[in-house]
Amino acid sequence: MPEQLEFTRILACLDFPGRRVVTVHEIAEALGFTPRHVAGWIESGDLLSVDGKGNGSSRSRHRVPIDSYRDFIVRRLTDPEHRREFLLQLPKGSLRALRAEIDDLLKTAA
Repeated sequence: MPEQLEFTRILACLDFPGRRVVTVHEIAEALGFTPRHVAGWIESGDLLSVDGKGNGSSRSRHRVPIDSYRDFIVRRLTDPEHRREFLLQLPKGSLRALRAEIDDLLKTAA
């Protein structure tokens, strides 16, 4: 799948290579947000997930398909309305890694 390979190469610091689904906690840790913040994106419909909550359970067990996660990241990075807000909330280490990846991409694109 070329799109998956391209995303993994360009945004490696934010990706989960080889995964089909990721958890709310994994996304929160990778992006530097709280699980509750990620759950808010799910509840608002910004981030699509599958709720694997069992019968009789009151607790949600969301799993986010990797394609939904990647689409969410791309929308947040390319939509001017959300980009700055999203980037300001990322941990500095993720920002540095993202900057290095973008710098490398710009060098090869020139």
